[in-house]
Amino acid sequence: MKIKNYLDCIPYITQLTSAQASHVLESDDAREQAEGRHLWVFGVLVGKANKKQRPAYVKVQLGRTPADAVCISFHPPEYPLTFLFPSIYSSTFETIYNAQS
Repeated sequence: MKIKNYLDCIPYITQLTSAQASHVLESDDAREQAEGRHLWVFGVLVGKANKKQRPAYVKVQLGRTPADAVCISFHPPEYPLTFLFPSIYSSTFETIYNAQS
């Protein structure tokens, strides 16, 4: 994916939008569940739009404030993602994912 270290992930994470949201998972930690902290899964296209893009799976745990968010994972998707809000973005993501599968 041409991601060399975690710093390369930061621009993708800080610019996440609802169009990239795939689904929500409950935390495995009982205390976090009680606090209402969930894990959000996003599908992100890595790379420039006019170059070869690659799909990525991003799991983020939201905290009480945006500053408390934590990226749990950032890697190629292991299975197709469906999106909460179908759009041109989700269609493009699915097309690129299917072409690489």
